[in-house]
Amino acid sequence: MGIVMADDSFETLLRDLLALNPEQRRLVQRTVRELLGQGGQTQGVPRPVEPQPEASPEGEKVLAAMQRLRRSYPMLPPEKLLGPASEIMMQAMSTPSEEHPALIARLETLFSAHYQRYLDAFEQENPT
Repeated sequence: MGIVMADDSFETLLRDLLALNPEQRRLVQRTVRELLGQGGQTQGVPRPVEPQPEASPEGEKVLAAMQRLRRSYPMLPPEKLLGPASEIMMQAMSTPSEEHPALIARLETLFSAHYQRYLDAFEQENPT
């Protein structure tokens, strides 16, 4: 199944893709593959969106960790994370920076737990 595009729309799409940074291009590529049903799954079979973990850079700040985790878990609704994540962010403002790795670990645990809830809900909605 091929997609036919007018030359100008293809060129525009290509120009837009080239303007993205490498991380954004990977996200677009993952999204396109999801839409096409590639990646070892049969087209049309629903599957959960997988996290795209990024390595935590040395000396990472809590805010940067929050941003990294949002990029890593784009499928999680931000409103469900807002309360608990805000609490951790507020603690970071009054905590010495030496203790920030523990707060970042709490953020990572929070995102991981919410992803597990996402998977559980997905399983209920899409039984195999």
